[in-house]
Amino acid sequence: RRILMLLSALHVSTPTMVYKHWLNGALYQLYYMDEISPVAYLESLERLARQFVFGRFLQPEGAEYFAMIYQGAGYQALDSDDES
Repeated sequence: RRILMLLSALHVSTPTMVYKHWLNGALYQLYYMDEISPVAYLESLERLARQFVFGRFLQPEGAEYFAMIYQGAGYQALDSDDES
Protein backbone atom coordinates (compact mmCIF):
# COMPACT_ATOMS: atom_id res chain seq x y z
CA ARG A 1 0.00 0.00 0.00
CA ARG A 2 2.84 2.44 0.82
CA ILE A 3 4.52 1.71 -2.52
CA LEU A 4 1.27 2.39 -4.37
CA MET A 5 0.72 5.60 -2.41
CA LEU A 6 4.25 6.86 -3.15
CA LEU A 7 4.00 6.02 -6.85
CA SER A 8 0.61 7.77 -6.97
CA ALA A 9 1.99 10.85 -5.21
CA LEU A 10 4.88 11.07 -7.67
CA HIS A 11 2.45 10.65 -10.55
CA VAL A 12 0.06 13.45 -9.58
CA SER A 13 2.53 15.94 -8.11
CA THR A 14 5.05 16.29 -10.92
CA PRO A 15 4.88 17.94 -14.36
CA THR A 16 4.64 15.76 -17.46
CA MET A 17 8.34 15.66 -18.34
CA VAL A 18 9.35 15.00 -14.74
CA TYR A 19 6.85 12.14 -14.69
CA LYS A 20 8.89 10.37 -17.32
CA HIS A 21 12.08 10.83 -15.29
CA TRP A 22 10.71 9.51 -11.99
CA LEU A 23 9.00 6.61 -13.77
CA ASN A 24 12.31 5.79 -15.44
CA GLY A 25 14.01 5.94 -12.04
CA ALA A 26 11.37 3.73 -10.41
CA LEU A 27 11.68 1.10 -13.14
CA TYR A 28 15.48 1.34 -13.10
CA GLN A 29 15.53 0.60 -9.36
CA LEU A 30 13.20 -2.35 -9.80
CA TYR A 31 15.06 -3.79 -12.79
CA TYR A 32 18.46 -3.78 -11.07
CA MET A 33 17.38 -5.23 -7.73
CA ASP A 34 19.12 -8.56 -7.11
CA GLU A 35 16.17 -9.85 -5.15
CA ILE A 36 12.88 -8.00 -5.40
CA SER A 37 11.28 -7.29 -2.06
CA PRO A 38 8.58 -4.75 -1.22
CA VAL A 39 10.61 -3.30 1.65
CA ALA A 40 13.74 -2.78 -0.46
CA TYR A 41 11.72 -1.34 -3.35
CA LEU A 42 9.92 1.08 -1.03
CA GLU A 43 13.27 2.24 0.37
CA SER A 44 14.56 2.79 -3.17
CA LEU A 45 11.45 4.76 -4.14
CA GLU A 46 11.67 6.91 -1.01
CA ARG A 47 15.34 7.63 -1.74
CA LEU A 48 14.43 8.55 -5.35
CA ALA A 49 11.63 10.85 -4.16
CA ARG A 50 14.04 12.61 -1.79
CA GLN A 51 16.52 12.98 -4.66
CA PHE A 52 13.88 14.71 -6.77
CA VAL A 53 12.50 16.98 -4.04
CA PHE A 54 15.69 17.93 -2.20
CA GLY A 55 18.21 17.40 -5.00
CA ARG A 56 16.35 19.23 -7.75
CA PHE A 57 13.18 21.11 -6.82
CA LEU A 58 14.39 22.77 -3.60
CA GLN A 59 17.88 23.65 -4.84
CA PRO A 60 18.85 26.89 -6.62
CA GLU A 61 20.81 24.75 -9.10
CA GLY A 62 18.96 21.45 -9.28
CA ALA A 63 20.83 18.22 -9.97
CA GLU A 64 20.51 16.63 -13.38
CA TYR A 65 18.06 13.75 -13.71
CA PHE A 66 20.74 11.41 -15.03
CA ALA A 67 22.91 12.02 -11.97
CA MET A 68 19.99 11.53 -9.58
CA ILE A 69 18.62 8.38 -11.18
CA TYR A 70 21.73 6.53 -12.32
CA GLN A 71 24.44 7.87 -10.02
CA GLY A 72 22.50 8.64 -6.83
CA ALA A 73 23.84 12.20 -6.86
CA GLY A 74 22.01 15.39 -6.02
CA TYR A 75 20.95 14.94 -2.43
CA GLN A 76 22.90 13.38 0.40
CA ALA A 77 20.76 12.46 3.38
CA LEU A 78 21.84 13.93 6.67
CA ASP A 79 23.51 11.36 8.87
CA SER A 80 22.14 11.72 12.40
CA ASP A 81 25.25 10.02 13.79
CA ASP A 82 27.55 12.59 12.21
CA GLU A 83 28.79 15.12 14.78
CA SER A 84 30.21 17.58 12.22
